[in-house]
Amino acid sequence: MPGIKLEGNIDGLINTIKNLEDFDYQGLNTILGEALLSSTKQRFKDEKDPKGKRWQPSIRAKEEGGQTLTDESELKNSIKSKATPEGFAVGTNKIYAGTHQLGGKFTIRAKNKKGLRFKINGKWITKKEVNVNMPKREFLGISKEDMAEIKATLEEKVRDHIDD
Repeated sequence: MPGIKLEGNIDGLINTIKNLEDFDYQGLNTILGEALLSSTKQRFKDEKDPKGKRWQPSIRAKEEGGQTLTDESELKNSIKSKATPEGFAVGTNKIYAGTHQLGGKFTIRAKNKKGLRFKINGKWITKKEVNVNMPKREFLGISKEDMAEIKATLEEKVRDHIDD
């Protein structure tokens, strides 16, 4: 049977573990989730993935100006954090988020007989379907800076709790 054997004076360790029994894990995870939410939304301003790599500019951003993935900011504004005592998550309920996060090839088909109508190089065109190769533009994830902040926050909150 697996186990751990501790020898020597472990009173300090036992007291530390007992002190963590009433630790506010919900509060900690709320703080960590909000911090990651903030850095995730910052990626939309910086137009960079969690590793610091620049996103490929969208056609709309190139032609009309503005930023990639922020025409109406629906995706950015849909990102939320959720925390429980067991952990935290940052994400979105937008169906198209995965397409932007992972990229990929797909076909858009017209929903009516008129077809799909859009502007390319200043000219309007109509198509029954369009094949799209969407570049990956990661916005969700944990950067090195996020990980350092998570570690520092965790250490601070545990230390503060033990010292109380």
